[in-house]
Amino acid sequence: SLASDGTYLYGKSWNSYDGNDNTISKLGSGYGGTTEGIDYGDVANVEGSLSLTYIKGGYLLNGYTTNGLNLQRINISTGNVDYFILNSRLLDRGDGSEITSPTGNILITSNENYIFVLSYRYISGVYTVFKYKIYNLNGDFIKEVNTNCNSYYTDGIFADTTYLYAIKWGGSITRMRIHDGYCDEVWWFDNGERINGQFDWVNNKVWIGGLYGNYIYKYDGWH
Repeated sequence: SLASDGTYLYGKSWNSYDGNDNTISKLGSGYGGTTEGIDYGDVANVEGSLSLTYIKGGYLLNGYTTNGLNLQRINISTGNVDYFILNSRLLDRGDGSEITSPTGNILITSNENYIFVLSYRYISGVYTVFKYKIYNLNGDFIKEVNTNCNSYYTDGIFADTTYLYAIKWGGSITRMRIHDGYCDEVWWFDNGERINGQFDWVNNKVWIGGLYGNYIYKYDGWH
């Protein structure tokens, strides 16, 4: 999993891959006076999860909850770990149910203004449609959106100012309009090991981490 604050990149293992290494590392992006690819040290140890995202104000959110109404939060300056409170339950990545117990089976991301949690709603052996919730940066729930597009097994998401993107393991990306869930484009790309990442609104880049090895992929912003 990979996150960006516009200067540094923050990476950890996706789920149990990479030997359950749940230490968040701080890496240079090549922007903001940093050297691309340089390891600037560890930030914190966290619970296992599928996603990691930066939010404005100097914090990372780790896609792990104790009860469905919080997310593990990391202060990027001090490394302090606590919990960020939400007033509407998170969605399980798989079936879209509202979470009530500890889990890291959550796909979260943030753009400059909001926090998103997405489910691909795999129910009774059938992929249905994507569903997501939108929160303000203070954790207040805004709305739930059911999209008009068929879902698939999804490992990662990112969002720019207009669209939410779902990354399929194996090579497709679906672009969903944030305000109403309308899917206006689906395309294939050479997924390889690309798994999850974040839109960098400071530099208009998309950063996606690899599942295996120490690879990071950079793209021009897609909005």
